[in-house]
Amino acid sequence: MEGGSDMKTRGIVFLVGLAVCLLFPQLSDAQWTHTGSPEGGRIKGLASNGKTVFVFAGNALLKSDNNGASWKVIRVNYGYILAVSGKVLFIGDPKYGILRSIDQGVSWNRFYLNGLGPSGYVWLAASGKDVYAKSGFAPRLYHSPDSGETWHQTNANALSNIT
Repeated sequence: MEGGSDMKTRGIVFLVGLAVCLLFPQLSDAQWTHTGSPEGGRIKGLASNGKTVFVFAGNALLKSDNNGASWKVIRVNYGYILAVSGKVLFIGDPKYGILRSIDQGVSWNRFYLNGLGPSGYVWLAASGKDVYAKSGFAPRLYHSPDSGETWHQTNANALSNIT
């Protein structure tokens, strides 16, 4: 009988929680607002830094300083994957490798890490000043602890245990 009452208590807690969510949706932190489609086209990349949002849509890199209420084109023609490390922008492109901008997209420097681009998609991720880069085809993972100033190859074998 003890197991049956435990299930009944869980069921009641679940139903009360569901009722609160349905009756008071404003209590939920996850609220989405449609901001319009910047320049149209398929969104290929998305990154943010505070209220500044960067989006690849169609063949354009766009920037919004007001959470997506309005957009400005800052770069066109190539790029798919975005990462933002402080004020430094990174673009990963299957043809051009990695591009880095230290001036919010006004100018760009292109560079290749051993095994990254132009041989396939380059995946990027950033957290603070730490930036990570990986090619879709090469078994190499690179890390920059300083927003892309220096890079070193990490132990990609450690990733083989992740499922």
